[in-house]
Amino acid sequence: IDEVEPLVLRYRGAAKAQSEKEGGFCSAELRSLLASARLHEARGRHQEAAKEVRAMLEMLRENEANLRNVAASCAGLLLQAISCLSVLNPEAGDKELIKAVADKLSNLMA
Repeated sequence: IDEVEPLVLRYRGAAKAQSEKEGGFCSAELRSLLASARLHEARGRHQEAAKEVRAMLEMLRENEANLRNVAASCAGLLLQAISCLSVLNPEAGDKELIKAVADKLSNLMA
């Protein structure tokens, strides 16, 4: 984890810069948020992981109109988040966050 953390943080920063440069939706930034959430969970920082998932949802909300072409890719990232993050585990996770992810996933797949 110690070796990966600086890479994840650099990826997160680069993806955010790319998103700002493009001035719109950037799937790399969405992937970087998932990578960051996974890192936070590996470190036992579950609230920080949940914060990154919320940032993913906010990004999807803000770019709703642009998502038609990449909806399947975005849905795949949310499914990956569900499968690997304990904050999205129905038995032990954040119920409000789990519902928000499920609702967004449903919208993307509609």
